[in-house]
Amino acid sequence: FIWPWLGGSPFGQMYFDGKTESQPYPLYDSLVVNISKDLGISDGLIDFFVDTEDAIFNRATFGIGYSVYLDTTPPQTLVQELGNYSVKLLSSDSGSGVKEAKYKIESSEWQIYQGQDLALAAGQVLSYFSKDNVENTEEIQTYKIIRDLLPPVTTVSVGDPKYILLEKTFITSVTGITLSAIDLGEVPTGVAKIQYLVVSSQEPGNGEWKDYVCPFTIPVTFADGNYLIKYKSTDNAGNVEGVKTFSVYVDNTPPVSSILVGNPKYDYGNGTPLLVSSQTPFTIAATDPPDKSGNYSNVQYSEYNIDGTGWIKSNSFNLPIVLSNGVHTINYRSVDHVSNTEELKSLTVVSDNTSPQAIIISPVSEGAGIEQYVNGIISVMGTTGDMHFDYY
Repeated sequence: FIWPWLGGSPFGQMYFDGKTESQPYPLYDSLVVNISKDLGISDGLIDFFVDTEDAIFNRATFGIGYSVYLDTTPPQTLVQELGNYSVKLLSSDSGSGVKEAKYKIESSEWQIYQGQDLALAAGQVLSYFSKDNVENTEEIQTYKIIRDLLPPVTTVSVGDPKYILLEKTFITSVTGITLSAIDLGEVPTGVAKIQYLVVSSQEPGNGEWKDYVCPFTIPVTFADGNYLIKYKSTDNAGNVEGVKTFSVYVDNTPPVSSILVGNPKYDYGNGTPLLVSSQTPFTIAATDPPDKSGNYSNVQYSEYNIDGTGWIKSNSFNLPIVLSNGVHTINYRSVDHVSNTEELKSLTVVSDNTSPQAIIISPVSEGAGIEQYVNGIISVMGTTGDMHFDYY
C-alpha cells in the first residue's frame, strides 16, 4: 500500500484489521507497506484506516475505512481428459479470479487458452499455466498423454533339470519355470501383472489362475504326465494378452535297474554269494518307467562301484584282475535324463582267480616222474584241490 503524504505531520499510524504498523516516518511524500510480507497478513478481506499526529500531539483521524481483498495465491489449472486423446484446461482462482491461461504443445509458442479442446498425439507434452487478475502466476505444469493399445507379450523359460526329446519337454518337480513379460505400444504403460494356470492335459478343465511372483514348480503331488501351463499378462492400461500355453511332461520317477551276471560263474544254490572271476561279465540293465500315456525321459546312464570305491559310469564291466580273492560288494544304480536317481542297489559276489591244484596218486613216481612205458591198460588215479570247492 502507498500512503500519500499530506505534509505537516512527521508522525503517523496505520491500522490493518487490528494490527498496527507504528514508527516515526520521515517527511516524504508516501509510505509503502507490504501488508502480506511486512505484516504477515493472510489472504482475505482487509479493513484499514489511518490517523496522524503532529509534533505537538495534535491528532487527526481520517477514518478512511478503506477495505481491500488480499490475494497472493496463484491460480490452479487442471487437465480434463475428454477421450480420443483430447483434453481441456480448467483454471480456478479463489481470490481475484483467473485473468488468462496459456499453453503450448512440445516446443511451440505459448498461446492463450480460450476453452477449446486440445488434441494431442501420443507422447506429446502439453505445458500450461494460469495467471490471476493481480498477476499471481502459476508455475508451469506439464501433461503427457499416454496411448497404449497393445497388450504385453509374455514368454516362458524352463530351468534345469529338463530334457527335450522329439519336441517334448521333460521336467521334474524341482524344475523352475519362469515367466517374463514386456509391454508394447507407442507409449507402454508397463506390465501390471502376469498370471498362470497349470492343468493336466488329461483333465484340461478350468482351474484357479494365480498371480506370478517368482519362478514356480509343478508340485510333487502331481502325477507323472503331460501338463499345460497357461499364462497371460495385463498392462497398466488394462490391455490383456491372449492366453498362451506351454506343454511339459513331468517325470519324477527314477529308472529301475537289475544286474546280469555272465559266465563263468557258479551258484551254490544255498543263498550264498555267486562265485565269479575277473573273466565274468556284469551288465546293468535299466528301464525308465513311463507315465500313463507311455511318455518317459529314458535312462541317461548307469553306474557302479566296487566295495564303495568311486562311481564309474558304465553298464558293463568285469571285476579287476588285481582284486583280491574273497567277498566283494558291487553297488549300482541308474539315472534318467531329468536327473531322477535310482536308490542304490547292491550285489555280493565271491571273487576266485586262483586255479585248482591237481595231484597224481597212482602210479607213484619213482624219482623219474610218472612217465612210464606201458603195454595195455593202466589206471591213473589223482585228486584236485580248489580253495572254494575243496576236493572232488
